[in-house]
Amino acid sequence: MNFISSIAWVPRGKAKAVPETVRLKPDELKELFEGARSAEDSEDAANSSETEDKEDEEAASEEEEWSDADDEPESEVDQEDVADEVEEPAVEGAASGFSVSSLALFPTNDDDPYVQIKDADDVDSEDEDFKIQPGDNLLAVAHVDEDASILEVYVYNEKDDDLYVHHDLMLPAEPLALEWLSYLPGGDAPGNLVAVATMKPTIQIWDLDLVNAMEPLFELKGVSKKRQRGADPNSFSGHTDAVLSLAWNPLVDHVLASGSADQSVILWDLDQAKAATTLKGFSDKVQTIKWRPEFADQLLCGSCDKTVRLFDCRYKKAKATAWNVEGEVERLLWSTADNQYFYVATEDGQLYTFDIRNPEAALSTIQAHGKSVTGLVASPHIPGLLVTTSEDKRIKVWDVQGSHIPDLVLERKLKMGEIQFAAMSPDSPFVISLGGEDSDSNFRILNLYHISEEVKKRFDARIPEEYRKKIPVTKDVLKAEKLQRRLPPPPTSAATLGNSAKTYPPNGQLGKRGKIKHAKRRGLLAGQVEVKPSQEPPTAAAPSVVARAPRLRPKNEHGKRQGWSGQDSRRTDGGAADERKPTAAGKKKEEHHAASGNGARTKQKFKKGKTATN
Repeated sequence: MNFISSIAWVPRGKAKAVPETVRLKPDELKELFEGARSAEDSEDAANSSETEDKEDEEAASEEEEWSDADDEPESEVDQEDVADEVEEPAVEGAASGFSVSSLALFPTNDDDPYVQIKDADDVDSEDEDFKIQPGDNLLAVAHVDEDASILEVYVYNEKDDDLYVHHDLMLPAEPLALEWLSYLPGGDAPGNLVAVATMKPTIQIWDLDLVNAMEPLFELKGVSKKRQRGADPNSFSGHTDAVLSLAWNPLVDHVLASGSADQSVILWDLDQAKAATTLKGFSDKVQTIKWRPEFADQLLCGSCDKTVRLFDCRYKKAKATAWNVEGEVERLLWSTADNQYFYVATEDGQLYTFDIRNPEAALSTIQAHGKSVTGLVASPHIPGLLVTTSEDKRIKVWDVQGSHIPDLVLERKLKMGEIQFAAMSPDSPFVISLGGEDSDSNFRILNLYHISEEVKKRFDARIPEEYRKKIPVTKDVLKAEKLQRRLPPPPTSAATLGNSAKTYPPNGQLGKRGKIKHAKRRGLLAGQVEVKPSQEPPTAAAPSVVARAPRLRPKNEHGKRQGWSGQDSRRTDGGAADERKPTAAGKKKEEHHAASGNGARTKQKFKKGKTATN
């Protein structure tokens, strides 16, 4: 079991340039290790005492069974041999067996005799990777690897195409949902926090700017109301089952919403770290929740009871508008173009489009995937770009601009196993992160603009100017542009030049030899040629090109061609070339062949610069 369950992007500029690091002093580490060692020793002692008691009981029972037997043991083990077989620990104080104390014996590398690179000699070569650059994005990734639950913090730079793990944190339970928030309770400046929902009914808030943290900043958990005057003795403020979804309200930044398997939604007050409001009315798990853009008090909730509810949270007993669908709701998404519309994805692969002004039926319903939809995101900068992912291992790009029925643009099957989650970058128009279940490739970041010509053609005109210059050019694009520059331009004609007066070369300047070459190919003179409206370009004067005849050597009387002196006599009147004159070497070779008779082969020996014929 190795998969990515959730991903949360951190916008650029929100993380500290140099994160803080939790460093324990050597004395504190020593106390920690000694405490772990003593606890382990006491546990071993307790286990050994229990084992001895069991052995004594077994021995007593055996003695009772074999009390009538007079046979003695055939041999006795020499105690000295046993002592010789027991190996002493390699390091003094090391515990036997595989344990934490045996792995971490020394508070620093300077005290460890097995470590050759000491702390004082270690070159800090990772300073550049540790710092967060202005163009870097952080990504919080919930990773489940067998029994380990890890929160990995990645650094991604789109321009340099860098992606690496900056640091990680150990979680107490399997993570199910992540939500980034910039609100730091009690702080003067914005923070860089992430809320983690797990299989437990508790929500943990971690600081992403704190490396090597051992515990979260604080937790959101239920509190019993039995001691409150006038309260129901059975009442409980908080979740009682696993938390499945999270949603931070950026307009009211001290409010965090959570949906749970206990069939409820809770609005948490981050300042007081307790539940403020509980939304009920569901008959099954609440899997996804989304705040309505530009509305601080409207929350959209999707449940496994095949309903979608929009709550107005201004009232203590919030009222809700409900819509019904055919399957369990997996994902929700508000339209980025008009917040009157929202999309619903279900476990049976269907994609619905709803209008909040029409509570009766959906505007459209399509079969987007063959299995459950696990990702439903939209580009925050490209109007109409919608992306869905599914357990069928496919990613699909849709165009929803100007129509309530999504139009399929791209479909691609990825080698990630079943895709579990998808999240769009807040800073880049086409960058999307994906989490899967393939142990070899369970986390990927794709740039849809570069991997698909269909996406580029459909959405290129919608890219805002401030983002068009920021889109990095990959090596494949540079190679294609370089190849395009090598190709000769098409021939020039009045149709290609148009009806307006144009000048070639521009400003009468030819520039490099390549431009002169292209000008000659187009049939233009190496000067300024003006093309007037509705007039064919003038025919260039024919240059004085010398007519050349085939360069063939004259044959001798044996039918073989002989060499020439290299004189290339040519005529300029278009006639045939003059007859070539044989060279002295050719004449000598011809005389030699005549003397040898019928072109018989001769052997020549070259010795001391003289020629001897046998």
